[in-house]
Amino acid sequence: MLAMDPTAANLTALSAFLAQTLDPVARKAAEASLSQAEAQPGFGPCLLAIVGGGGDGISQLGAPVRQAAAVKFKNYVKKYWKQDDSVPDRVSAADRVAIKSNVVRLMIVVSTPLQLQLSEAISLIADTDFPKNWDTLIDDLVGKLSLTDWSANAGILQTAHSIFRRWRAQVRSNDLFSEIKFVLERFSTPYLQFFQHTDNLITQNSTDVPMLARLFETLLLLVKIFYDLNFQDLPEFFEDHMTEFMELLLKYLQYTNNGLERTTSRTTTAVQAGNPLAPHAPAPGQPAQEDEDDEDTEEGPITKVKAMICEIADLYARRYEEEFGKHLERFVGAVWTLLTTTGREMRFDGLVSKAIAFLTSVAKPARHRHFFSAPNVLSQICEQVVIPNMQMRKSDLEEFEDDPIGWVRRDIEGGDAETRRRAASDMVRGLMENFNKEVTEIFSGYVGAYLQNYETNRAANWRSKDTALYLIISLSAMSTTAQLGATKINEHIPFLSVLLSNVLPDLQADVKSGGVHPVIKVDCLKYLIMFRSHLTKQQLVEVLPSVLSHFEHPNPVVATYAAIALEKILAIKAPQTGALMFVAADLEPVGQTVIDRMLSLVEKGGPSPEKLAENDYVMKAIMRVVIVVRSRALPYITDLIRRLSSIIAQISKNPSNPRFNHFAFETLGALVRYVVHEQRDTLAGFEQMLFPVFEGILATDVQEFMPYVFQIMSQLLEFHSEAQIPERYESILHPLLQPALWESQGNVPALVRLLQAFLAKGAAQIVAKQQIQAFLGVYQKLIGSKLNDQYGFDLLTEVFWNIPTASLQPFIRNIFFFQLTRLSSSKTSKFQHAFVLFLNTLLAMLKDGFGPNELITAFDTLQPNLFHTLLNQVVLPELSSGEVLRPDERQLIVVGMTNLLTRSPRMKTEPFVSNWPGVISEIVRILQIPVASGAGANADVDDELQLLEIEETGYQASYSRLATVGKLKRDPLAAAGITDVSVYFATQLRKLAAEDRTLFLGAVSKLPKDVSDNVQNALSSVV
Repeated sequence: MLAMDPTAANLTALSAFLAQTLDPVARKAAEASLSQAEAQPGFGPCLLAIVGGGGDGISQLGAPVRQAAAVKFKNYVKKYWKQDDSVPDRVSAADRVAIKSNVVRLMIVVSTPLQLQLSEAISLIADTDFPKNWDTLIDDLVGKLSLTDWSANAGILQTAHSIFRRWRAQVRSNDLFSEIKFVLERFSTPYLQFFQHTDNLITQNSTDVPMLARLFETLLLLVKIFYDLNFQDLPEFFEDHMTEFMELLLKYLQYTNNGLERTTSRTTTAVQAGNPLAPHAPAPGQPAQEDEDDEDTEEGPITKVKAMICEIADLYARRYEEEFGKHLERFVGAVWTLLTTTGREMRFDGLVSKAIAFLTSVAKPARHRHFFSAPNVLSQICEQVVIPNMQMRKSDLEEFEDDPIGWVRRDIEGGDAETRRRAASDMVRGLMENFNKEVTEIFSGYVGAYLQNYETNRAANWRSKDTALYLIISLSAMSTTAQLGATKINEHIPFLSVLLSNVLPDLQADVKSGGVHPVIKVDCLKYLIMFRSHLTKQQLVEVLPSVLSHFEHPNPVVATYAAIALEKILAIKAPQTGALMFVAADLEPVGQTVIDRMLSLVEKGGPSPEKLAENDYVMKAIMRVVIVVRSRALPYITDLIRRLSSIIAQISKNPSNPRFNHFAFETLGALVRYVVHEQRDTLAGFEQMLFPVFEGILATDVQEFMPYVFQIMSQLLEFHSEAQIPERYESILHPLLQPALWESQGNVPALVRLLQAFLAKGAAQIVAKQQIQAFLGVYQKLIGSKLNDQYGFDLLTEVFWNIPTASLQPFIRNIFFFQLTRLSSSKTSKFQHAFVLFLNTLLAMLKDGFGPNELITAFDTLQPNLFHTLLNQVVLPELSSGEVLRPDERQLIVVGMTNLLTRSPRMKTEPFVSNWPGVISEIVRILQIPVASGAGANADVDDELQLLEIEETGYQASYSRLATVGKLKRDPLAAAGITDVSVYFATQLRKLAAEDRTLFLGAVSKLPKDVSDNVQNALSSVV
């Protein structure tokens, strides 16, 4: 194994491995060698030395090897820099110092591709260390800014931007603002000075195109950093220097230089805000004239800068209007001029969309009505900005045809947020905030003309109807959500009349004849999706056959939108009950046909795993249908499982689409959950079809799929009726307990779920084979990790629930010792919360041979009076903190603490007697917290599954819990027959009062009056 000091020999060997990673034949072995070397001290600094060229000790390295080293260094930092208390640090303290001492200097001198990798690595280090453990970083960056070396400046500013842009996604907090303040104190003044210096050089070098190109690269980074620094709040420095900054931004919003960037301008006259140009929109019903170079997609440097300045203006208009107000009118005028003089080429799409977004933000507040109230202003905005940018262009249609799933993804998920069309649609809604009736009237004329033009020649004029429907949706849906579609409808648009006269006829037209253009079919399906929540069930039932028929449409975009429409309709909830509107009986007649057609769509995706898994929208619709039809899937279950398992086996060869993977396994989980539950004799058939696929995934170590396999296995195991572990599962238990599987974080929650199933099914076998210690070894590993401690408690709860106390007795001391070690050495609020819930679970469980007295004794054997200390310093402070928020947790606490008081003789002696008033007060306080309807511990799990949005369960790259499998929930309250925890508390307290009146009266006398009154009321309410 390499000794990772940066000698010539080691650098040569390491660079050889990096070179081999570029060779497909040698790559796997080289990557294994690099993985082995990663563990050695000095690995990171050696990589940096290679990025720098290797130094004088070895021959100059080629660019590919240096690039490979830079990428490896970035990934090394990403993987190991952030420390986890539960695992040894893979980056030594000396290496951390060496890396931070050299990486900024090196980043400045290397080429741009290498700069980008090192800049990202610096940002990753800053995520953890800056500013507390790297307080020199900003001074290092500022100190290296150069008045002449623009390549170095690009690296410095790119690094600064990489660090500062993190703030955009962060939640406002004291720590965040402290970090921003730290940066501003060191960065603001040199930043403004450097901005002004760059501006002067641009002016001086107006004819030097190569120099201008470098300067505009710098300017773009400067305006990006401006956005970063101003995103969370308006800094005092920027407010004090508002005029200087706004003059600079306005200058470059209006800047032109034909030598630097080829431009296409309209022949127009500049306008002032509030006095727009004469219309240049196409005549109503006519498509916009296509620009000859519509496919020109290369965005120039000036365009990039202008687009970023529009984003800044939008930010200031939305958040800092009071300070920005005196500059707002000039920016409105400049942006209007920009919009009316910019061509339709694709290279201007980002600029135009951001410019429209700024005007939209200005249009929304009522106080800005004066910008749009002058005669003809609204009509000219509609005609000059909205209509020309709302029409489908040649490039849009090419994408529709060449990349169907990509087109759907961008359209349905907002990936087109920076397109002209989406921006124009948003502007319509923005204008309607204050000019609803006026805007509706203006566009209604266009809509009518476009629809009339379509009817004159449907084949030739399909673009007219496409524009009309897009415009109608924008006008009609005044507010929307992904879950419901349109939530507020324009009262001036009869949406149902539009559906009946302009949408349904094209939806009902034959899908194979080609009489209706595929884009129009998609538009009609989108209209139905948007307004689905405003239709009755009967109306949806009538339109559903037309939707289903589009699964046979030859265009994949149309078929995919049909699947999306079906999924959205099936997810609609009845407004009166909150339950799903559609039930199994509604789909039973067509369920098999629908699933068969959608599976065929998936299978037609292509022979490669990547193409097969491309269409997650169809797979999600299959999942939704299976969840709705539930056990009604029985007649065709064998074929469904066979095809689904075949798809999973194929995509496991190269998992490429996490959403598709998730929905495929959710579908499997739903089939097991409902079909096997109803017909236990189908279990063997399920296992016969699924286990070969699962075993293949486990044997080939498909990391993305293993957590899913473990979850489905746990589900299947739990459905076995025999009171022991079946032979097929028994053979895999030993490997599951080995450390290797637990190294992957994604496996941990799913493995715990599977081990819980083993404990529930075969506790006696586990005891007989002396495997308890192995289970507790897993618990020990999990409980020591800040990331996984909750899973340790989950596993331990199942151990206590199933393993007899006598078999656990030899291990109990160590079980609690490990918890106390965490509490004393690296306690977190999450761990303390989980610890208190675990104690209350044991107290509520009243496990045979291990009740409240035994729990107290277990702790006190570790240290005298330890449980009393924990009660005062951990349990009661946690309860009073208000962290116990969930209704089921609150109920568990009430029963656990009640049992502690009333079922433990030890609690009736000193030093515990002094705790009674505090414990009773916390129980009473918790009981007074209102419980939301349906939020109790015994809520119907199936209803919860039916009503949730599956994709909202939180897909992560490493692990995603299957909602159809669910968590294993142990309810000690249900096991004890407790239905009302307040009644239980009062009943147990009344028994105590009868048994030990002195103790009871002494405790009550020390309660606050309001608590004492509540206790007396509770006691009087039970007989």
